[in-house]
Amino acid sequence: MMRLSFVFTLILLSKINLNAQTPDSLPHWETYKENVFNIRYPATDWVKTDELNARFCIATKATVQKPYDRDLIKIEVMDNEDGLHGTMDEFTKKYTDELRMDKQTQLVASERLKKGTLEYHEIIAKSLAGKLKRQWKERYYFVNGKIIRSVFDAQQKVYDLMLPQADSILQTLTSVDFEATTVSQWRVFEHPQLTFTYPSQWTLSEMPPQHTIFQLFKPKKSDDRGFRDNLYLAENTFKESIPELGSYAQRATEQLKATLKNAQILQSTRKKQGSLAYQEVVSTGTLGTHEVKMQQWHFVKGKKAYTLVFVARADKFDESKDVVGELFKSFKLK
Repeated sequence: MMRLSFVFTLILLSKINLNAQTPDSLPHWETYKENVFNIRYPATDWVKTDELNARFCIATKATVQKPYDRDLIKIEVMDNEDGLHGTMDEFTKKYTDELRMDKQTQLVASERLKKGTLEYHEIIAKSLAGKLKRQWKERYYFVNGKIIRSVFDAQQKVYDLMLPQADSILQTLTSVDFEATTVSQWRVFEHPQLTFTYPSQWTLSEMPPQHTIFQLFKPKKSDDRGFRDNLYLAENTFKESIPELGSYAQRATEQLKATLKNAQILQSTRKKQGSLAYQEVVSTGTLGTHEVKMQQWHFVKGKKAYTLVFVARADKFDESKDVVGELFKSFKLK
């Protein structure tokens, strides 16, 4: 007989990096914190100042040669609840169209970039009017109903010289609402039966549910609404005959349909990773009051059968797809 166990757990958690490359200790650097983001900067070279509409702004120190026209780094935050400013592509198209129509501005670059699963739009432009011509680089992050805009704005003649330091400052930008998908550190999980690596930002449960070898939780986000995405490994033991992988996956899928309300199987595919054959099943359904999407990997070895499960809110599932894929690739049975 075999016993199948599918565990769904809800928990709250903590803070997250936007770029995930902040050094632990930087000499003479100060930290600015507020309820949407944190950022660090070298107080020896930059001073905090005020600018209209900016939540944070620093400028190079005034000199005799540059008493007023100083170089800036600033962060702006705009509400985008209910798609007030549209999608990232719609927002940037409108903005770049305006830049192209401005005869006093040259649009140098506009592209959508990606680090891990984190996508953002980067725009570089320069002014053509006046004696003190300027150049700037800005990035837009669409984060949980907000748009976080970072800008480095400098005189054209010093722009390239100052860009490395400006980038190092903006790399420390962190959001309290966004998961770091560019993982800077992975941890190793060792077990008598298996091993894998997982992002250091994720939390490993010290007391996984019964029939579960481990359980991992994603970092908390402000719009979790009582559901926390998680990944776990269910273990099933056969006391009599060991079923073939296909029949095991089929029986597990039937139980899944009984567990999730309005369950729909989007994909069920036999695959292989190295010498490990497995059945991948992707499904959607309702769990309690939450619409969820689930990815399962079923595999059999010896007298054991395993189901590795990632379950997330349906509208947030794709945010962790690449990271979960890397975790699964590292998974090895002993």
